[in-house]
Amino acid sequence: MIKPKSSLQAFVLLFVYCFIVFMLVSIVGVFLGAVINYVKIEIWILEWQEITGLVKGALIYTVFATIGIWALSRIKARKEGKAAEKKE
Repeated sequence: MIKPKSSLQAFVLLFVYCFIVFMLVSIVGVFLGAVINYVKIEIWILEWQEITGLVKGALIYTVFATIGIWALSRIKARKEGKAAEKKE
């Protein structure tokens, strides 16, 4: 795993990791849907257009998830810093 050296690099790495996870989950979901259709009606319905169409949705989820995770980690770090100052 890559260790980020700056806040911006950490944000970019988080964005890339989230995008990869959301794309993998989306592809598995579409593939399982195609398998279920094949088992039920014996027609294989899976095209590249469906998979490439997932990129837009995964990007939208990635943006919101990355901003949320990053903001929560910044808030947690700030709270820990204030708690440490109070102890001193």
